[in-house]
Amino acid sequence: MKKQNMGLIIAIVILCLLVVGLGGYIIYDKISGSNNILDNNVNENDDVNSNQNTNKEYNVGDEITFNNEKWNVIKEYDDYVVALKLTTLDELNGKPYYECPPEDDNGINCSMKMSNDYKDSVAKKYFEETYIKQLGQENLKEVNNYFIRLITIEELRELGCDSDTCDKAPSWLLSNSMSWTMSPANETTTNAIKANVYAFGLDNKLSSLEILGVGSTMNVRPVINLLKSSIK
Repeated sequence: MKKQNMGLIIAIVILCLLVVGLGGYIIYDKISGSNNILDNNVNENDDVNSNQNTNKEYNVGDEITFNNEKWNVIKEYDDYVVALKLTTLDELNGKPYYECPPEDDNGINCSMKMSNDYKDSVAKKYFEETYIKQLGQENLKEVNNYFIRLITIEELRELGCDSDTCDKAPSWLLSNSMSWTMSPANETTTNAIKANVYAFGLDNKLSSLEILGVGSTMNVRPVINLLKSSIK
């Protein structure tokens, strides 16, 4: 009789354990399923937002926010926009167009090694080594070997600059400081101590007649090829 009671007790205990285990599994499954639904909804919303941005059309001058910075669209393509930073890049303000090599001083040896080419500029180096990490290369598109660059004289003319003035340009293009372009103002000049590239912005001027020295203040407004899917 005792053996029968003991067997019954064991069976009841096993049954209770099975019930508890089954109940726990059902609860876990429901919670897990709810989380998956939430995750799926979040992913679906992200996909919807990304698709909306990708399909959105932008006009020249449209202001967008990226990397907590204001940018203005200067060109639009199917999957990306070319955008100009609204303000100058603080990290480069006050820098010369070309930096003296570390092994040289500011004397004649340094001057002889200076360059008036954009490819040797402080801006290009900063864009490719530092700034692209801040923006995230995955958010940008490489076009003509550039993810980030300076504006060109052709783009400025398309935006309203004419000859040596930008009086007809939109207000967002103008600023209180002179900013560099990447276009050479005089391609035949070989004087290495002169930065023969256009600059724009100060008093609505497009500096085509005045040749700026390499050591002139480096104010920079970056231009980026920004994927539409990265615009929030």
